[in-house]
Order: sequence, then C-alpha cells, then structure tokens
Amino acid sequence: MNRLACLLAAVVLFVSVAAAQSKKVVVFDLSPTELADLRSVSANLALAEATTKDALEKVADADAVLGGVSPEMVKAARKLQWVQIYSAGVEGYMFRELVNSNITVTNTKIIQGPEIADHAFALLLALTRKINLAVARRASEEWRPEGFDAIELTGKRALIIGLGGIGAQIAQRAWAFGMKVEAVDPRDTPITAMVER
Repeated sequence: MNRLACLLAAVVLFVSVAAAQSKKVVVFDLSPTELADLRSVSANLALAEATTKDALEKVADADAVLGGVSPEMVKAARKLQWVQIYSAGVEGYMFRELVNSNITVTNTKIIQGPEIADHAFALLLALTRKINLAVARRASEEWRPEGFDAIELTGKRALIIGLGGIGAQIAQRAWAFGMKVEAVDPRDTPITAMVER
C-alpha cells in the first residue's frame, strides 16, 4: 500500500465518522493527482492546501492536518482533531503542545516499511556487489575483474537496530537472503523464525 492509499483510507474513515458534517482538512505537499483523489472521497470534505507561510491561518478552523504540525499550529488550531504525519517517525512531533492535547496523531509506519526495507536492501546489494565500480567503469567499457570481489550475503550476520515496522521488514529480507539476523529494540520484542535473537 502506498502513501496515497493510506491517506485515502484514513480520510474516508475520518469523514465517515462525521456523517453529514463537513470537515476541513489542511494538506501539505501533495501532488495534483493526490489532491484530486482526496477530493473524490466525500462531498463533506473541504481540502485546504497550505504552505509554511499560510499554515497558521489555514489550520485555525481545521479539523485535520495531513503532513505534520508545529507547536504554533497546534496553538492556533481551535478544533483540530487529527494529524496524519507522512513519515514513519513521530519523534519530531512529540512537543508539549501536541502531547498534552486531545489531538489524534497517526503516521505511516507500517505503510512505508516495505518501501524503506527494499531501498535499504538495494543499497546493501549495491555495496556488496560493487555496483559502484561497475557504474564507474561503464563509461570506459573496462570490464576487468579486479576489485569485483563481491560479498555473498548468505551466512553473514545482520544486526537490525529497532525491530519496529521498518526493522521487521528489513529482518524479513535479510533472512530471505540467508543471513543470520539479530535485533535490538527498547521494547521486549518476541523472537520470530527470521530473528535469531
């Protein structure tokens, strides 16, 4: 599921709970296609595109925000109920004004896990297969085998720091490549078939 699908599902749920009431949702950094898809969710949805310059004004009477908030925005928002953050991490949003409010904060932790894990493995494979050398030699068409001592992942040990939504996806990919997977996490996370310890 991609970011747009996640946003659509969340907005549908938010608007449907309101029944016939109109809801104002302030949005940041969405493409015209994403905005059009969101507008198709409900006739009771009023989208307001915002920038950092006009955010305080637009959020003042908003019911929800897609894209994150600042302490000033939370103070200015008189009826804000929900903030959907585009990232998996919420640490940057855990300021006093938001934490001490009744505003629901959601993120895309599970949604982005597969995409980020795929990217992490693409980088790992590029490094272990010496793709950087192949790309550099492509222009000169020098295909000497020197320096291409690729590292095989099978049997190697992977240490995952943080076994949340993204870390679990990385562990799954490492295990599929035959790696021995270990993880550390501040929570007491149960061992799975993919994670040795």
